[in-house]
Amino acid sequence: MTTRTAVDNETVDFDTPNLDLMNSSIKTMLHASASADVAFSKTEYLPDLHAKSSKWFGNATESRATLGKACRTIRVKFELSIDQFRMWNDQLAESTEPTELEEVYAELEKIHAGALAVVNTEAKHLAAALSNIDQTFDPSQTKSYLIGLDKDTETFVAGIDKLKKEQATLTDQRKVMTDAIEALESTGLIDTAQNTLLTAEKVVAMGILPPQAVLVEMALEQMKKTLEDAKATLNFFSLITARDKIREHIEAKAIAISLLEKDHSLVSQRVILINAIHELDEQQKILATEFKKVVTSVSAFLTLNKADLKDEENGTADFISNASKLMGYLAPIA
Repeated sequence: MTTRTAVDNETVDFDTPNLDLMNSSIKTMLHASASADVAFSKTEYLPDLHAKSSKWFGNATESRATLGKACRTIRVKFELSIDQFRMWNDQLAESTEPTELEEVYAELEKIHAGALAVVNTEAKHLAAALSNIDQTFDPSQTKSYLIGLDKDTETFVAGIDKLKKEQATLTDQRKVMTDAIEALESTGLIDTAQNTLLTAEKVVAMGILPPQAVLVEMALEQMKKTLEDAKATLNFFSLITARDKIREHIEAKAIAISLLEKDHSLVSQRVILINAIHELDEQQKILATEFKKVVTSVSAFLTLNKADLKDEENGTADFISNASKLMGYLAPIA
């Protein structure tokens, strides 16, 4: 919201900042800064940019503190100055002698100059604080990094899914083998099975009945499909060997999955880091935009109230009015 104060037929724009938006931006920057720090600790990605962006939240909080302090300092000075100014302004209206008028004007100018000096000092503090949050950052390069990281993420997710499906298939195969081995062990015919070429007919001949017979036949069919040596002997020992090899494959898949998941996690943390830096930058720009409204308003007040009081028509009355309105403008910001 912009309010206008007349100053010698000119106006000063008091552009009110959105304080809720400023506070929200700082809160968002707090969370983004924490996310960036955690992600960087896990990936150590873009160290220079992280070092630069890690200062943004601190700059934001310091700038907001500077803004509040500057507004309070100006208001306190003006509260005292306006009371003194009014007292001498009343005396000005009662003075008729040139010498007395000069003395009164001298006091008024002294109060006027002192008040403006405080505003000028705090305006410099505000300008310095604004420069700390009005940083230039071009996110185009980091956005291009995100494109590459997103592609890496897709590759890792697809690879992990593929390995997990293969691992699940191997786990099912191992269960078939284990069930068949346990079925043979339950018959008490292990010695016979060890030296017998196992076929569906031999299984029945050995007196193995359903459901154990079905389990053994399923294992035999699976072995035929998976054995590297098509002429390998299908007996009890080969069942155990096949199961052990499947277990080795399952363990190898688990290692491969773990490695891919670490790579995926690393890429995910890099994405989190970049997104957090982008969030910090976006919120910093929002904060700077609102902060700039106060800097511009205070500077405009200084520019339009620096003239000699005697050189301006209704100069003293205008200063009292404008100073009061400035105090009202700064009150909610302090």
